[in-house]
Amino acid sequence: MSKFTKFAIIGAGGVGSCIADDLLKANATITILTRDDGKAELQPLKERGATLAKVNYDDETSLQGALVGSEVVVCSINSQHLASQFGIARAAKAAGIQLFVPTEFGFRDEDGANATKQEVRQLLNKLDMPSTLFHSGLWSEYLPL
Repeated sequence: MSKFTKFAIIGAGGVGSCIADDLLKANATITILTRDDGKAELQPLKERGATLAKVNYDDETSLQGALVGSEVVVCSINSQHLASQFGIARAAKAAGIQLFVPTEFGFRDEDGANATKQEVRQLLNKLDMPSTLFHSGLWSEYLPL
């Protein structure tokens, strides 16, 4: 495991829950930022030690407060909320986050709907926020088998 031990995960649905699961197995401290802390699928992660923080993705003050104490932010929000990463990035910078992992899963595509991802990367550079991008390619769940 890296030197990081305190993670904030934003969007703990499919990809985010897998990330949270593996980080909990590695004994990391996890805070899951969610719009609905009563979601049934989050409760097993909470029972295993994750903290759930109810936030409004568009409220930078709320986000900043929930991020304080974490070292890494992992965004795994869906494509409908990609623009929320602008405020999340600014809140992360203000909260002293050391590494930002934006929603970049899938293909690296800078056109169409994914143009927002490029704008988020540009903002991270402007904020001088260290970041890591993960491009996993096509998800097997989307293959018509």
